[in-house]
Amino acid sequence: MLIKKYDLGNIQTFKIVVLGDFHLGDENSDIVLIKQTIDYIKKTPNCYVIINGDMLNIAIPGSKSDSVAETMTIEQEQDLAIELLYPIKDKIIVITNGNHEDRIYRLTGINPLRYVAKALGCLDKYTPGAYVLNLKTCHNSNPKHSIAYKVFGMHGAYGSSRKIGSIANALQDMSIVIPNANLYIRSHTHNQVSFSDDCLAFNDRGNLTRVRRTYYNANAFLKYGGYAESKGYRITDLLPSVINVRVEREVDKELVKDAVFFKTDIIKI
Repeated sequence: MLIKKYDLGNIQTFKIVVLGDFHLGDENSDIVLIKQTIDYIKKTPNCYVIINGDMLNIAIPGSKSDSVAETMTIEQEQDLAIELLYPIKDKIIVITNGNHEDRIYRLTGINPLRYVAKALGCLDKYTPGAYVLNLKTCHNSNPKHSIAYKVFGMHGAYGSSRKIGSIANALQDMSIVIPNANLYIRSHTHNQVSFSDDCLAFNDRGNLTRVRRTYYNANAFLKYGGYAESKGYRITDLLPSVINVRVEREVDKELVKDAVFFKTDIIKI
């Protein structure tokens, strides 16, 4: 599991966009929407990017994807991924594999997305599996009052179906592994699902604090057709969302004390 720490500096709000399931090489990959989303990220201050797997379609004989209808070779898919992501490479905070990239790894021991990460200068941000991000910021514009927004994520290729309830259950089960993250992220199912709950945790001083946990299953950039159509899967919402995070200070009415909270809103781009 990759653990990355970032100091975001003296900011009270920041944004996260999850990019996953581009499926470059699939005839239904929506390149126009991908470019529009990347342009939004490029122009938006304090906007950070999570690359969450299945960026390359990698349809090979024997896989569920249609290798006959594939529009690119694997090398061409890699080249296009590098070209698309290069303008926002400095905003990327993690890159992880999906099950489509894992096809090649299981056959050859080669991780094709690792070479994309290397070409982008993001090799230190690459992991083939799960990741934990510690995003440090502060409140009241005081660097001494630091606070960390914790993200636990993975592509999530296994243990879930395309039913909304199953997707939500798989997301919430992530809190069994890391119970006090502020944000849990999965992809793979192509359905956007989001919800929140609260838990109580001990801080470093042994006091109880409330943690608002937000769960998000990201969209795909794949128009309806192909494998999804042949299997009768639901038509999914392609329009991506931005995760807007704000640092706020208020009184916790239940614990009856002044506290600093992260407020997380998931908004359509």
